[in-house]
Amino acid sequence: MVRRLGHRRRTKRLEAQLVEAESECARLSRTLDQVKAERERIQAEATNRREDVERELGMTKNELEVAKSKIRLYADYDEIKRELEIMKVRMDISNLSGRITDDS
Repeated sequence: MVRRLGHRRRTKRLEAQLVEAESECARLSRTLDQVKAERERIQAEATNRREDVERELGMTKNELEVAKSKIRLYADYDEIKRELEIMKVRMDISNLSGRITDDS
């Protein structure tokens, strides 16, 4: 009978430990679910941010290309303007030469 009483106490103690372990397991499972959900949220935010940055980078590259094209256009404009000025001076000189020849 003493032995039976010892087994019962031990059984009750083990059952209490089992209930405690199951409770801890459930708590850890809930915590794990929360951590997984947080990780998924952070990953989604990171993906969205990366996509935004890639989109902004693409827009910036396009703006850079437009700016480069304008610079090339203005460089051509300055060259053309200089050439027109040279042609104008030559025409003025030619007109002056023609007048001098006509006056003689």
